[in-house]
Amino acid sequence: FGAMRLPTLPDGSVDEAQTAQMVEYAISHGVNYFDTAYMYMGGESERVMGRVLKKYPRDSFYLATKTPGHLINPDYDPVEAFERQLRRCETDYFDFYLMHAQNHDNFVKFKECRAYEQALEFKKEGKIHHFGISFHDTADVLCSTRYLPNILRSNSFRYSSTTLILTTPRSSRAAAMRSAASTASP
Repeated sequence: FGAMRLPTLPDGSVDEAQTAQMVEYAISHGVNYFDTAYMYMGGESERVMGRVLKKYPRDSFYLATKTPGHLINPDYDPVEAFERQLRRCETDYFDFYLMHAQNHDNFVKFKECRAYEQALEFKKEGKIHHFGISFHDTADVLCSTRYLPNILRSNSFRYSSTTLILTTPRSSRAAAMRSAASTASP
């Protein structure tokens, strides 16, 4: 259940009652994975999903969210941002936590503030159960980014969700994905 676009009221705010009905319908029909992010719906998606999901046993669904990469600047505190996300989602942990919209520029920012290492610390603490990335750049950038595979290799991942949006020809894309997969293998 993606919460990037939720129903809205005439004033533009999220229609929480309709969202709750949609979630109830989804759960009653076997949906158990709910995906949100810090910036979805102008920042309201995490809050609304947290309130709506609160009525269900926490172990009956999976909750996924993503780093607020758009906030990363020299003063960015990954611990404070993550703790804010837990509060917004009214939970003690995330089942899935993704480094959002990774590309050349975001990768550099995430690396500089040690966002990957901090996420792995949260994983050790049980605040993140599964860690992944979403990647939005060319195959060349994916293949040239050696830091991420080293992070993955050094921490024995059991899950890595990677959304690849590549803009190279199909044959080059396949070769790049094979190369990245072999580089990232533990």
